[in-house]
Amino acid sequence: MPTDKSGKYHMNTQRANAADRAPAPAKEAPMKESGGGEPGGEGHIGHHLMQQAADHPSGGKHMHVHQGDDGAITSHHVGHDGEVQGPHSHENMEALKQHMSQFFDEEGHEGGAPEMAMHHGGGSLHGM
Repeated sequence: MPTDKSGKYHMNTQRANAADRAPAPAKEAPMKESGGGEPGGEGHIGHHLMQQAADHPSGGKHMHVHQGDDGAITSHHVGHDGEVQGPHSHENMEALKQHMSQFFDEEGHEGGAPEMAMHHGGGSLHGM
């Protein structure tokens, strides 16, 4: 089986040669686990996700919630203004729901917090 210059195997010689001619993918700076020594700070993935959400063409409001192995609940969010807020620490699920309700329903409509989907693998909650 033919290989390209980097040693990766390809199904045929043409594909190996094409891989050699292809430009190298751009490398992105690695994300830090935390920023400025503060867990959940500007270097945290939740903050990065909300920065990306702020640039999303559909606009709207976005929130990322993380529950660590120690049970600590942290959230970041971005509103219509595009400004990332957080980290916000929540002492329990009820406090998180209250925060979500305030963020997503600024005008005080009844109905409370939006539905949430729990992704058990990473322990993240995402407002829907």
